[in-house]
Amino acid sequence: MPGIQGSPTGSLSASVVPGVLFPRKPPSLHSCLGFSLLELMITLAIGVVSVSIAVPTYQEYLNKADVLLAEADIRKMEEEITDFFFDRSSYPESLEDIGLQDMRDPWGNPYEYLRIAAGPTSASKSSPGKSGKKGGGGGSPGKGKLRKDKNLVPINTDYDLYSMGQDGRSVSPLTAKHSRDDIIRAGNGSFIGIAKNF
Repeated sequence: MPGIQGSPTGSLSASVVPGVLFPRKPPSLHSCLGFSLLELMITLAIGVVSVSIAVPTYQEYLNKADVLLAEADIRKMEEEITDFFFDRSSYPESLEDIGLQDMRDPWGNPYEYLRIAAGPTSASKSSPGKSGKKGGGGGSPGKGKLRKDKNLVPINTDYDLYSMGQDGRSVSPLTAKHSRDDIIRAGNGSFIGIAKNF
C-alpha cells in the first residue's frame, strides 16, 4: 500500500507527508495576537514619511493664508488712506492720523507706512521737497527710506505701505534678502503682494 512502509521492527508506520495523513496544527493563539518587530518598524517608517511630507505642506498653507491676510489688511488701509486724502487733499503723516497705528500684520509686526507725496500740489519727483531730497514731494517724507525695485527706482510716488513679512525684517531695495518676503503695495496701488513677485 502506498505511503505505508515496513519498519526494521516489523511494525507498520505512516510516512509523514504534511497535510495528507496528519493535518497541520492550527496557529497558536500567541502568534495571532501581536505584530512582529519588522511589521512595527515598517509601520513606523510609513508614519514618519507621511509626517515629513504633511508638516511642510501644512506650514506652506499657513504662510499663504498669512500672506493673503496681510494683502487684505493693506487694501483696507489703502482705502482709509484714500478717504483721508479725499477729505484733506493730503496723505496722512503716519498711520496714527487714520487710527491704524496699532494694526499688526499676521506675524505680529506693525505695518510700515511712509508718506512720499503730500498731495496734488506737492513738488514734482524731479524737484526737491521740504526735506531737501528728490522725491520728498513737499511736506514731511516720513521716516525711513523709499522702497525700491531691482533698478533702484522707487516703487510708489504717493506713499509706501507694507508688512515686513514673516522674518520681521526689511530694507529699502526689494531685491535684498530681508525684503523678499515683504508684503508690499507698489505702483501706487496697482500691485499688492509679495515683494519677490513684483
